[in-house]
Amino acid sequence: MRMKSILLAAGLLAGGAMLSASAADLTHWVNPFIGTVPGSGNTYPGAQAPFGMISWSPHTLKGSAVGYNFNNDQLTGFGLLHQSGVGCDVTCDLPFMPCTGDLAKSPVTQPEAYYSRYAHTDESASPGYYAVKLATPNIDFETAVQTRSGIARITFPAGVSGSIILNPNGNKHGVRDGHLEIDSKNRLLRGWVKSGEFCQSKENDYTIYFTARFDQPFQAFGTWEGASKNPGATIVSGTRLASYLTFDTTSQRPVTMKVGISFVSMENAQLNLDTEIPGWNFAAVKTAVQKAWNEQLGRIEVAGGDPTQTTIFYTAVYHSLLLPSIFEDVNGQYRGMDDAVHTLPKGRHFLSTFSGWDTYRTQAQLWGLMWPDMASDFCMSMLAMSQQTKFKGGGGFPLWSLLNDETIIMNGYPADPYIASAYAFGATNMDIVALKNVMVDSGKNQRWCGRVRNVTWDGLPSYMAVGYCAEGEMHSACSLNVEYAVADFAIAQVCRATGDEANYAYFLDRSQSVFKLINPETKYLQRRNKDGSWVGPFDRFSGGGFTEGNSAHYTWGVPHNLARLVREIGGQAEAEARLDELTSQLATGYAYTSKHYEAGNEPCFGIVPVYNWLQKPWKAQDRMRMIMASCFQNNPAGIPGDDDSGAMSAWYLFGALGLYPEIQGIGGFTVLSPLFPEATLHLPNGHDLKIAAKKTSPTAKYVQALRLNGQPSSQLWLTVDQLTQKRTTRLDFDLGPAPHPTWGTAAADAPPSFDAK
Repeated sequence: MRMKSILLAAGLLAGGAMLSASAADLTHWVNPFIGTVPGSGNTYPGAQAPFGMISWSPHTLKGSAVGYNFNNDQLTGFGLLHQSGVGCDVTCDLPFMPCTGDLAKSPVTQPEAYYSRYAHTDESASPGYYAVKLATPNIDFETAVQTRSGIARITFPAGVSGSIILNPNGNKHGVRDGHLEIDSKNRLLRGWVKSGEFCQSKENDYTIYFTARFDQPFQAFGTWEGASKNPGATIVSGTRLASYLTFDTTSQRPVTMKVGISFVSMENAQLNLDTEIPGWNFAAVKTAVQKAWNEQLGRIEVAGGDPTQTTIFYTAVYHSLLLPSIFEDVNGQYRGMDDAVHTLPKGRHFLSTFSGWDTYRTQAQLWGLMWPDMASDFCMSMLAMSQQTKFKGGGGFPLWSLLNDETIIMNGYPADPYIASAYAFGATNMDIVALKNVMVDSGKNQRWCGRVRNVTWDGLPSYMAVGYCAEGEMHSACSLNVEYAVADFAIAQVCRATGDEANYAYFLDRSQSVFKLINPETKYLQRRNKDGSWVGPFDRFSGGGFTEGNSAHYTWGVPHNLARLVREIGGQAEAEARLDELTSQLATGYAYTSKHYEAGNEPCFGIVPVYNWLQKPWKAQDRMRMIMASCFQNNPAGIPGDDDSGAMSAWYLFGALGLYPEIQGIGGFTVLSPLFPEATLHLPNGHDLKIAAKKTSPTAKYVQALRLNGQPSSQLWLTVDQLTQKRTTRLDFDLGPAPHPTWGTAAADAPPSFDAK
């Protein structure tokens, strides 16, 4: 079987005429290979349904944090669990590998015996589907999935028996414990493995259960325990375990395999499988997942862009809907933060894996606007996590949760701005009062989340006593104060929405704490000791006191009060000069001490829109277009840094739509320049937001005029209510090749800022 790579197909289209995305099959515009070079996305090309629990994806010999490296030409297996876009090695659990031969070597001790070469011309991927030819044993492997289960069709070469190996130790961090059992009568392989660790969080762990069913009887079967092969054995347990199944494929070459996973039990894994994929019709599963993806992708329709732009756009939509993922089984059961089994009410989802430091900046707003039910379910999932934690009384939201445990990766307290932003953008199907109560309580008292990890407000007693994050009292104090100020402001907004005016005033006032770290001499964020003295010598590019960035980046990280920030650093002229210098060049990847804008990481996400607060909107329009054109491409290195559970992709989507959610916790957008001539957002309330841009092109990127529902507007801030309450809301942009001298430049046009009461 010879398959055309979707990457090559997209490349052929790039030279064609201007095309419109067709609602009939938007999956055609998704290229899952974008971002599959390590450090340029850290994505994977394998099969996953929208918000899907299972992600059946290939692993390469020299892989990425999530298992697959486009630049490597050897495959080692096809795992069932991955975390899209993350920056540290994680999961890649339960890798199956088809092979031929005598199976004389143990995959536990000599896994290289079963690796296979492959070529990208023999590889294909689309949402929910993946296929490849293994060159060394000449085996065709293809898979399609549903939410918690998948089906694989494996075609072995003629005239030989084919085998399927499961080597659990082929995951990222090995097996802490495991169990495999073979039921030859019912053609089943099932079991579980316990693993864990993410970004050095060694206490973190999880257990994944599976049940696999096959359409052919087993010609032979057995297990390995370490180097020892045990033909005919049906059970193996421990840490150094593997199994094999051999089929008589001399007459019936394709073997069809179905597998379900669960985090509750093997029985639930089988229930998931039998419920979601009751038959053996591979094409039907592929069609069903394609339909599911089209329903999600079709919520945003763009038209008029060239094929490359359209592919990048819809791939960004795709990547933004992989995490957080559904964690409950078809019967509503899931394993909580207390490691106990809970059952959800009908119609709700428990969503797991919260890349908090990343996703609160863009994905919360995207989901709140376009997928509010899932955003609401995720906020309620975080509420459940706070209630389920038994360690030291619990009571806190997760910081960076992996499956059903906390990893305490990154800093700040991102659950608060995530919840506040999702709610402000339309995710209201949640108990906002109960969520507010946790926000307020954990914002004043140190609370806990996860089985053995503290994740709430590191150094909170010192923060409250001193009034800022003091050097030596907590890690990365400067950037931590930025994160805490954002969280404080988010709490204030939820307090106001629920009528809690006293706590609104308290947290709004506390959200200004970050200004105590702006040195009046340097006019940059600078480390400050508990006694008020400044830590020197000061180098704004060094990164000292900051997480994944430096003072030149983080000083702009006060989106809720940019007007005051501009005053504190010397006024509009000084602020503009600094922004000009910072954005004159672009850095990508892990450029934490860069002197310029770091397009590959979250601390710079909101920097370019700051020009709108300086009444220089054309500079925001110019720089955003420059970043999108330079740093996002239709190729495997096409994302400028880790996609971080879709955070980077969501940033691109807002940039392409010409509307950016700058202020966490506030339902509104600052206005930029749309990339597509036409875009329609089919809002969940049944309304449409139509965005049209006359004459948009790589050079025609400057707003000349804007009409909101036919009425001229020069406002650089539009609220969610303005854009969602009419049956059809229209934003009509007139664009041109030169900056407009006056549009959006009046003081009254500037977006809002929020000072203490």
